[in-house]
Amino acid sequence: MTKKIHKSLKNLFIIGTTLFSSQLFGQNGLNFDGTDDRVSCGNDTSLQITGKLLTIEAWIYPTSFKTDPWDCNVVCKVDQTKSNNGYMLRVGGTGQLNFAIGNGTSTWAERNSPNNVLVLNKWQHIAGTYDGKKMRLYVDGNAIDSMDIATSITNTALTINLTIGDHTGTYQRRFQGIIDEVRIWKACRTTAELRAYMNDEFCSYQKGLRAYYKFNHGKASGSNSSVTSLTDYSGFKNNGTLQNFALSGSSSNWVTGKSMKRASTLSTLTITACDRYTSASGKFKWATSGTYYDTIQTTMSCDSVLKYVLTIKKKTTSSLKAFDCKSFKSPSGLYTWTKTGTYVDYLTNSIGCDSLITVYLKIGAPMDSVSISNCYKVISPSGKKIFTQSGRYNDTLVSYRGCDSVVIVKATIFNSSSSEIDVATCHKYFSPTGKIYKIPGTYYDTLVNYLSCDSIIKTNFSIIAGRRTIIRSACAEFKSPSGNYTWKKSGDYLDTLLNYQGCDSIVTVKLTIWEPGRDTINTSVCRSYILPNTKKLIDKSGVYYEFLKNWRGCDSIITYILNVKTVDDYIVHNGSLLTARNVNAKYQWLNCSQGYKIIDGATARNFIAPANLIYAVEVTEAECKDTSDCVQVLNASNDLINYGEIAIVPNPSNGHFELRMNYAGSIHVIVTNMMGEMVYEAYTSKAMLGPIELNVKAGMYQVRVVCEDFSTTKPLVIQP
Repeated sequence: MTKKIHKSLKNLFIIGTTLFSSQLFGQNGLNFDGTDDRVSCGNDTSLQITGKLLTIEAWIYPTSFKTDPWDCNVVCKVDQTKSNNGYMLRVGGTGQLNFAIGNGTSTWAERNSPNNVLVLNKWQHIAGTYDGKKMRLYVDGNAIDSMDIATSITNTALTINLTIGDHTGTYQRRFQGIIDEVRIWKACRTTAELRAYMNDEFCSYQKGLRAYYKFNHGKASGSNSSVTSLTDYSGFKNNGTLQNFALSGSSSNWVTGKSMKRASTLSTLTITACDRYTSASGKFKWATSGTYYDTIQTTMSCDSVLKYVLTIKKKTTSSLKAFDCKSFKSPSGLYTWTKTGTYVDYLTNSIGCDSLITVYLKIGAPMDSVSISNCYKVISPSGKKIFTQSGRYNDTLVSYRGCDSVVIVKATIFNSSSSEIDVATCHKYFSPTGKIYKIPGTYYDTLVNYLSCDSIIKTNFSIIAGRRTIIRSACAEFKSPSGNYTWKKSGDYLDTLLNYQGCDSIVTVKLTIWEPGRDTINTSVCRSYILPNTKKLIDKSGVYYEFLKNWRGCDSIITYILNVKTVDDYIVHNGSLLTARNVNAKYQWLNCSQGYKIIDGATARNFIAPANLIYAVEVTEAECKDTSDCVQVLNASNDLINYGEIAIVPNPSNGHFELRMNYAGSIHVIVTNMMGEMVYEAYTSKAMLGPIELNVKAGMYQVRVVCEDFSTTKPLVIQP
């Protein structure tokens, strides 16, 4: 089909090509930041211009001039290492234009224009020409200066590239502003030619044009990081490479350039096509005859308008139904089909377009299937085969067209069925065939099933025995299956039930009665004890009980005999002296102000607070341990307390006096006469006896005080 459409394009005629319009287009230019932006365009032989003919021209939009007229290079290709070679067009100073050519000597052939021929922030066309005798400078098509000189342009070294916007060497003579539409000619353009074409883009190759840059790249002031090449439209492919440009924003980037007129060509094409036609640009598809237009770009990036005078012819479609026993040849004769299906073939119709034929093809007689079921065997539709097992089989018949027709036979073989049942009754059983059985045994009956095949039933008949034995266990008591009895002791019991067939059934129950479980826990604990199951807190000695369910589900009683021990952790507070009231224990004094920090070495019963802080004591008695409440000390002392300092007040006395001492523990007081005979004795758990009354004769006596930590003796005088 595709080949036929292409043949129809033989009717395409190009009537003619006409330059028919010249319109003003907004295009792009390249903004140079004057710092390091430059475009390097290579050193092709087409750029190695020598001899006596040269023209350089460009559109510029300067935004800043530097000191001298040669400080801002627009176009530069020079080599001045040993002598001056090449050519350049520059601006600068006070709005001056500079044009220079090298002739292989130490002196440039160079001309500076008068001041103020150029201005900032405005588009201006500049040009420099040389015809072998005179150098001329132009601004906006007007000759502004010239110089007579007969010389010849010499070539630069092979390493010197044509550069736009910067010097080709090491001089930092960089242009700041926008450059557009740069042209370099190996020809001397006349004033008339410069004026005629400075506002036009060329849309065809020009004689003598060695480099031509339109700058119509990128998106104006957009993000153009990938657009780093400047295309040469001269035909010499001297494409430039952008160097050091930011390529983003309104500076050092592609921006809006000089608006130029661009000529367009018009070509008329007469075309005959089948069904539809796609335009050269691919933008349009036309399915009806008419006159249409399309636009494509030429190699010079100009518009080429194509006028289509289009005639659309339609393809035809048809269909046919075909049948054959084995194979079928298509109407075109190109295909032979051997399988049933839908096919497409193509012929050429009377107007030269495709004629599409849809062929609905049937090969051979239709294949059919049949399902047959029977007892023991199945006979095939042709009568030639007998199947004795279920399965899928093929049989062959002859169709009405004389073709073999294959029939798939789905055969299902039913054999006699059999079943077995167990029957138990109180007295007798009626079989499915109406027989009566009264004696236990095995019996057979034959019936016809729903498939019309024999169905043999094996019956195992038994007389229901009226006895059975069950084994049961229970907690405390058990109710009999009939609900008539309650048994509370283990043993064998009889019960009578009526079974589902209405027969008496005697049940022997072998019964086990589980007694409640018991356990005793006898333990001593410190402070308290939590019963493990009820989580009850016990803080007093005594006998406690918990009731649980054991693994059999019966009650289990646990008896706890608890001895709850407590530790006396009380502190006697006397100034800076802290004394544990418990006298039969181990001690560790703690600093509550520092998170119960252990005080090193403070393990005596008495403790002198060295600072006004909060203190506690950890008391260990036997296997129990407890910590006291924290005590605030407000009159701490670093002095050691002399427990042996005891005062008898008054002394002498008449027998009535007091003992005053700096001690809070238990003491033993003994008073003896000078013969060593004891006349008084007293004990106390605290060092507070109160007044002592002695009924003795006047004279000298000894008072001895015995404490846990010390003992001392003091004289006592009794007056008459």
